[in-house]
Amino acid sequence: MNARKVISVALIAAMALGLFLPGLSFAEDAADTIYTNGNIYTVDDEFSKASAIAIKGTKIIAVGADEAVIEARRGPDTKVIDLGGRTVIPGLVESHMHYQALGTRLEQLDIFQKPKEEILALVEAEAERLEDGEWITASGWNHELWTPNTWPTKEDLDAVAPNNPVSLSRVDGHSTWFNSMAISIGGITKETPSPTGGTIMKTEGGELLGIFTDTAATLISSKIPSEVSNERKLDRYKKADQSVVSYGITTLVDAGISAADTNVLKSGYEAGTLKVRAYEMLSAGEDKVYIDAGNKPVRDLYDGKLSVNAVKLYADGSLGSRSAWLMRPYSDAPGITGDPRYARYEDYEAVVKQASDYGFQIGTHAIGDAAVDQVLDAYENVLGAALKDRRFRIEHFQIVAPEDIPRAVKAGVIASMQATHATSDMNMAEDRVGPERIKTSYAWRTIRNEGGIIANGSDAPVELVNPYHGLYAAVTRQGRDGEPAGGWYAGEALTREEALRSFTIWGAYGIFAENDRGSLEEGKYADFVVLDRDYMTCPASEIKDIAAVKTVIGGEEVYNATADTPGADAGTASGFADEASVAAWAKPFFERLIGSGIISGYADNTLKPKGEVTRAEFTKMAVAALDIKMGDAPKSFANDVREGQWYKEPVDIASSNGIIEGLSEGSFGPNERITRQDICVIMYRALNAGGVQLPASAGATFADQTAIADYAKDAVSMLRQLDIVGGRPDGAFDPRAFATREETAKIICGIIDYVGTAAAAE
Repeated sequence: MNARKVISVALIAAMALGLFLPGLSFAEDAADTIYTNGNIYTVDDEFSKASAIAIKGTKIIAVGADEAVIEARRGPDTKVIDLGGRTVIPGLVESHMHYQALGTRLEQLDIFQKPKEEILALVEAEAERLEDGEWITASGWNHELWTPNTWPTKEDLDAVAPNNPVSLSRVDGHSTWFNSMAISIGGITKETPSPTGGTIMKTEGGELLGIFTDTAATLISSKIPSEVSNERKLDRYKKADQSVVSYGITTLVDAGISAADTNVLKSGYEAGTLKVRAYEMLSAGEDKVYIDAGNKPVRDLYDGKLSVNAVKLYADGSLGSRSAWLMRPYSDAPGITGDPRYARYEDYEAVVKQASDYGFQIGTHAIGDAAVDQVLDAYENVLGAALKDRRFRIEHFQIVAPEDIPRAVKAGVIASMQATHATSDMNMAEDRVGPERIKTSYAWRTIRNEGGIIANGSDAPVELVNPYHGLYAAVTRQGRDGEPAGGWYAGEALTREEALRSFTIWGAYGIFAENDRGSLEEGKYADFVVLDRDYMTCPASEIKDIAAVKTVIGGEEVYNATADTPGADAGTASGFADEASVAAWAKPFFERLIGSGIISGYADNTLKPKGEVTRAEFTKMAVAALDIKMGDAPKSFANDVREGQWYKEPVDIASSNGIIEGLSEGSFGPNERITRQDICVIMYRALNAGGVQLPASAGATFADQTAIADYAKDAVSMLRQLDIVGGRPDGAFDPRAFATREETAKIICGIIDYVGTAAAAE
């Protein structure tokens, strides 16, 4: 078998970042740590660059050129770390997410953006596992991605979970899908009226559909047992904390929390188990509970780690659920204008005044143009000229009347927006509001042209928390599939510098923190992230694929994707000192591939086991692995890295043999990430092409399917039977998910073993 007929995967050599330099000089105000040899974007007023950062305690004491910083700030005990030329940006500010909810999502069924049939299968499996009567809860479905894109029904859930109440929240959190048992527990009948701020959806025949929006959903969700211990809540915060810092997020704005849960957070920060800086918004009504308990708005407890300084209000629902409040009816639903959260304007203004009088900053969820207009009216009526100094916010600020954009900017109201909402909503947004209103929707460039700033975030877990998805969307106005070509209303895109500012210094300004974070300047917190590529110069298509190599908060390294091991050699086991990040089930497979030289020489000179694999990487890995197994010397790609050609030959060979054409996305972009189902099909077809006949035949037509793609079913099934794709730590194998390097190592080793077994049998 000529293994070069097969595909390829690239492999990333582990490269140690930490180097200790001998002492050079003594400074009276010596740094604890100096990071040198970096490509550092400070994001100061001039967007200047530097190569070194000196840190003492939790603060930056110098930023500049290597020689100057070392000479001025190095003492006999200063640790000097060589960044190896890597790019450094300020720690990212996530300006709108849901901290505990992200941790909760990590505990629940994973239904995020999945096909309806797959969701129903997961619910059925969960119902079989649970006792009758136990609740099944999850969130993340999106009917706009289904075919047909119609609302699901209670009968869909009744068929798979007749004896368990089921509550599944839509991806935007503004619609909930219930089964009949849950609806019965809520005491809802078809005669029950919709409450203010929500809708009980019905069929054309007047029967309950099973979908409840916003406040209507709480009629049932309030019946779900909610007794959760503080220990469990803290564990959820820990899970979310570990997730966000792994992306380089160093500050987050938590959009809605109970007064009681502020004490849970305090316990986590007092114990030192939570690392990210959290700026908390109390949920509507919780501000009074908080104040009545003898508290007051506070900022920067625990050395800048925790603030409770804002209140989160709601003015409407969401566009996807048609509960965002519009001035005129929805273009695709005549007669419907959405759901204002308050029956009377006076009621909303009263809650704004109460929170304002307590001294809180206010952020109001407003997606529709009628909601935005109401919020601006209340802000201006309550504060008048003082509004600019109070930095009140509008969360989302999506569908906005043309006159309200300059009005908001002039008043100093901060647009807290989420770039990925535009690229997630673009498949239905124009249908909802029509060709005219869409022109001032998700209007980032218009806001900038008026002189405004944008505090960017993700709204996780509504969207994935990954900030590089947000940076990519802000710059390209494209989905992560690269569509549409040229971008969706691309004239509203941000520049790369603006996008980075929206995730750093502008986000810091939005929480009164621009003087201590958001840029890398002397006197500010030493919060920064080391990246695996240059955000400012890499191809725009790669921004979404950026990964954090290291995250530092207040001078403390809180995340490290690679081993900071002095002297570690790439391509040897010693180069993988961060064993905790390599799942135990994958470790022996890594060791085999390292020992064989299969996973050395990656293009980016790092090995992040949990990082996602590109098609180019996979192509090279497969070729090298099978060459070694068949007794041939693997081809060396080491000299071609700088030209970007290290993967070209195996990709060309695989393409010419029909092995990698027509994958699920319809193309084979070597630098794009690869799904598990694509890996299965590629290996399956490659082995067959190489003369190793496998038990089934992979389909020749690679159609784009919404469920498990038909073209992958045989390959996935066969590799499962051989335990090549089984045994994942999460107990599941979602073929359409992007593959990580650790699980790819296991797949490659499993196939090598199978090839050996087949050869022996012959």
